[in-house]
Amino acid sequence: NTGTGYTQFTGTTGVVIPVGDTASRFNVATGMMRFNTDDVRVEIYDGTTWVAISGLTGGINLSTAQDNAIGMALIAG
Repeated sequence: NTGTGYTQFTGTTGVVIPVGDTASRFNVATGMMRFNTDDVRVEIYDGTTWVAISGLTGGINLSTAQDNAIGMALIAG
């Protein structure tokens, strides 16, 4: 902890956050972050509910990504 409101880690490998299924959510606090193995997403507790870190609309699925890629290929030639 730097004393300025954030924590910095050295190295290049990564940080592992808590992991669990939906049923294992407990002792929630606003700002809590975890990886949900049921939804396969990182989520944050906003004080009322768990939301995906990508926002309320979430991301796209594989099928939509493939459709978008095909459309771009047809447009670009």
